[in-house]
Amino acid sequence: GAPTSDQLFEDLKEVVEWFQLGIHLHLPEAELKNIGHRNDEVGGRRCEMLSTWLKTSPRPTWAAIVNALTGIGRRNLADKMALKYSVPVTRSTERKQASIPVPTAQKKRDPIQQKLSSSVRELQSDIESKDMELVISKQTATEAQIARDVARGRLDDVGKKAVEVQSNVAALTKISSDTQQELELKRRNLEALRKGPVSKKEQFQGDVDHTHKEIQKLQEELKAIQAKLASEKEKARSLPEQLQQAKKELAEKSVRVQELESAQQKLETSLENQRERVDLLLMQKSVASDLQQHNNEIKHQLA
Repeated sequence: GAPTSDQLFEDLKEVVEWFQLGIHLHLPEAELKNIGHRNDEVGGRRCEMLSTWLKTSPRPTWAAIVNALTGIGRRNLADKMALKYSVPVTRSTERKQASIPVPTAQKKRDPIQQKLSSSVRELQSDIESKDMELVISKQTATEAQIARDVARGRLDDVGKKAVEVQSNVAALTKISSDTQQELELKRRNLEALRKGPVSKKEQFQGDVDHTHKEIQKLQEELKAIQAKLASEKEKARSLPEQLQQAKKELAEKSVRVQELESAQQKLETSLENQRERVDLLLMQKSVASDLQQHNNEIKHQLA
């Protein structure tokens, strides 16, 4: 039957090459990058990638999983899955080697052909190995780009937080100053009422009590404002260090991305050179075969 998410999560839990596995399952690279951004852990990225494949693939099969595992170099796991779910295994390397057969009789007759065929097989094997290195290199570079983007986002968040805290400090400072002025005014009014004529004390006792309550309320508000202001100032003191750390992290991630992109470029150049060598050897093999055939025809005519 078709694979389920529970089966895939359990059977592939040791696979860390989630990105290249997704490429071999024909998921878009842009979608894989988004998955990387949404998840910090490899396990989460792998599970979301597999879930996306199950949802978007027109016909998800175990054969596709086995072929993808083989494609990323996980042949032991691919064989295990093939045996567990009765999937026939086809080796791409076996097909490549079978595509350039060299009969035994011809090997004995033509050592040049034998040597060229051997060189072609070695180069094709080397190309396959470098192809795998390139896939892994691209995955690593993508992971580094995701980490760099996360670091850039963290730097932006710290910057926004710094602006917000500074604004809060300024607003709270203004409120604290206004509250202190109002409190001072209330205190003066209360003092004036207390110093009034004795005959009017009873008349203004209500005003005295009311003013006293207002003063108490303002004192509580001022205490709360000052506590909040102290908290915001403490945040402000820690922000420069956070900002510096975020900048340092972003710089490190950016350097790592540049290094990986440079290594990837070198690997692509090496692969292109290897393919050109294969083409040249195949051309030489063809020319040698034509010459051998021509020599055989001349010998036959002379005989």
